[in-house]
Amino acid sequence: DVCSSDLSGPMIKDTEKHTISSPIKLEDECFLGPNCLILPGANIGYGSIISANTVVKRNIGELEIVSSLGKKIKKRSTR
Repeated sequence: DVCSSDLSGPMIKDTEKHTISSPIKLEDECFLGPNCLILPGANIGYGSIISANTVVKRNIGELEIVSSLGKKIKKRSTR
């Protein structure tokens, strides 16, 4: 585990001390598989499904299913 005080010591490079954050928005009825990584600024639309071990670095639209490669598999037609 890493806490914020660990990132301020003299052994940590200045380039690694600063973090970038941005809100993540999860709509209703989303399903995130285990070990997903949602990067800052990504939005997950209503009813979307993110498969296991997926890194999401872009916005996912409504009712989309996304694989571990971050590509859209298919879009469901109805709610």
